[in-house]
Amino acid sequence: MASAKLERTLALAGAVPFVAAALLLWLGPLDTSGWRASALLGLASYSLVILSFMAGTLWQQHSVRSTLLSNVIALVAWFSYWLLPVATFLAVAIVLFSWLLWLDWLRYRGGAISGHYWQSRRAVTALVCAALLAAIAAL
Repeated sequence: MASAKLERTLALAGAVPFVAAALLLWLGPLDTSGWRASALLGLASYSLVILSFMAGTLWQQHSVRSTLLSNVIALVAWFSYWLLPVATFLAVAIVLFSWLLWLDWLRYRGGAISGHYWQSRRAVTALVCAALLAAIAAL
């Protein structure tokens, strides 16, 4: 039980930068000091790091399919970050986070992950995707 609570706490803590950046983009002053651009770059960069990390967790399944999916997700994230406008990258990030959630749902359905982990993943992914949508709307 303590492990489940720690997992949930860490997952929610990982969502804080997403929510904070979205709030900054909505509630911060519209000035020319560059803080807004920094918040947006921070959000995009943090999204990229978390997507890469989450894609890397697929390797624990030790299957060719999971390894390929992991690489596809990471490469799509990186090339989107490098080549697309920020708002478009954030939209791609929403799709990739949703894809990772679907892959975890398959793992949950197959008994590979626990119910409490699945509940945490659903809630945190919803929070992250909502924050990314809010950030896109603020642009």
